[in-house]
Amino acid sequence: MGGVVLQALARPDTDPARLGFTVTRKVGNAVVRNRTRRRLKEAARLVLNERPLAGVDLVLIGRDSTRKRDFMILQDDIRRALDRTGVT
Repeated sequence: MGGVVLQALARPDTDPARLGFTVTRKVGNAVVRNRTRRRLKEAARLVLNERPLAGVDLVLIGRDSTRKRDFMILQDDIRRALDRTGVT
């Protein structure tokens, strides 16, 4: 997706989804990376409140385009990435 990369791994249990977030140094300095990570966390929180997941580990990787992306579009990117991985 344009604003985010999603990696998913199914687990054999039914516990709630576990999330991990990462943003590389290529995105910018620490302030920029932390802001990008916070945007990802909030967008993922809102999306997962709509459609709770269980039995899966998710890693969202922020890119340079993540920090510039409109927030509503970023949420749509996460929704489409979840649909594409088939974990919904």
